[in-house]
Amino acid sequence: MIPLLSRYNPNMLGLNLHIQEIDLQGLELKTSSGWQRRTTTVVLSGLGCQGFGEDVTYASDEQLAFQQAGPPTGLCGNFTLASFSAALDALSPKQWFTTKPAQEAAWHYRRWAFESAALDLALRQAKLRFQGYDSSSIISLPGTENLYSNSTA
Repeated sequence: MIPLLSRYNPNMLGLNLHIQEIDLQGLELKTSSGWQRRTTTVVLSGLGCQGFGEDVTYASDEQLAFQQAGPPTGLCGNFTLASFSAALDALSPKQWFTTKPAQEAAWHYRRWAFESAALDLALRQAKLRFQGYDSSSIISLPGTENLYSNSTA
């Protein structure tokens, strides 16, 4: 798998994150056609912050199996976004899905749920906001220093 976070500015890959807990939250929506849409929100928690990402895999049975199995082990601790992505690379296929997913895209949806939650958590822990794809668009929250400022003071 190609790490999805590698598509961002390389400076972002150095952002630190501390993960103390991982929670999976099931979501359901009955569509107008009667189809039951299920997704899973991945919630990474640490240092009083939470980061969120959503697994949008289409197969309801795969979502339920994921929620019942719980999150993969070995993903709590201190990381950078790059080292967290490497930890995801090290997971076995059985840690991602209990059975082979019906769609190849499901691997990417599940991985992105964790990577987007990690990005969200790292930015919150650093008191930064993400407003685009390059370092010039990452801005500090009020009262914090912008770690990605291109200006020299």
